[in-house]
Amino acid sequence: MSQTWVKLIDQLPKGSTDNIKTILNYPDCFIDGALTGEINIDYLDELDEKHYQTYKLEILKINDNGQFHKQISLSDKSY
Repeated sequence: MSQTWVKLIDQLPKGSTDNIKTILNYPDCFIDGALTGEINIDYLDELDEKHYQTYKLEILKINDNGQFHKQISLSDKSY
């Protein structure tokens, strides 16, 4: 069973930050003991040139006592 969660942030003022929070249906979200996904960031640099970064997200369920292994890694970028 695959689910997709998407949050689009259209535009942020310069210097601002935004938190992204997703509530998962625990423990059903861990198909085969893992939850995987991607974080895609598209932006304009100071010269108004388009760039992107893609991060892979993986959370592995170690046991039923709330222990998890979390990893986020850069998988692709435009520069």
